[in-house]
Amino acid sequence: DYFSSLDKRILVVALLLSGIGLLAINTATAASAANKSYLITQVGGIAVGLVIVFILSKIDYAFLGSFSVPIVVICSAVLFLTSFLGDYAGGNTNWLDLGFVRLQPSEFAKIAFVLTFSTHVSRVSDSLNRIRTLLLLGLHFLAYFVPIVLQGDFGTALVYIGILIVVLYLAGVQYRYFIFAGVLIVAAFPVLWNFILKDY
Repeated sequence: DYFSSLDKRILVVALLLSGIGLLAINTATAASAANKSYLITQVGGIAVGLVIVFILSKIDYAFLGSFSVPIVVICSAVLFLTSFLGDYAGGNTNWLDLGFVRLQPSEFAKIAFVLTFSTHVSRVSDSLNRIRTLLLLGLHFLAYFVPIVLQGDFGTALVYIGILIVVLYLAGVQYRYFIFAGVLIVAAFPVLWNFILKDY
């Protein structure tokens, strides 16, 4: 019953992507003495990931959504902590070294953002197109977005923007708000370009 209830298509796609990842790592490190250790580490990560998938797939997401407020607070705190204490590499400070493992909290926070933001949207669906509701949703988004920008990780920040747009669009936010936001971004672009965005 457990395996029959799983979404087989998602599982197959995830395994195919994992296989492509292993192939890419093998190709990129073929000449390295650490080739096998990279592959073993990746296979171990995939195995742990699958175990987590099987566990989480049996937990009702609505139940997890009931803990949205503490999840947002914890994620935002960890992301801010990472922006100040994270390891600096490639112009970003988006990795935390816990001694026994290095983690990129913004990757885990993506899942939390989808969960908490969609829960928030569902709770305010009756007043979704009111300014106050959208401002509160904006604050929810900024709790994740601001510390990631402070980390210098603009690639991940763009992913969060993408999630934001998709969720709001599917929820039924009126087009005028998207147009207004687009105009604001265009108007702010000189400031973004000269004072916020990194050279790259």
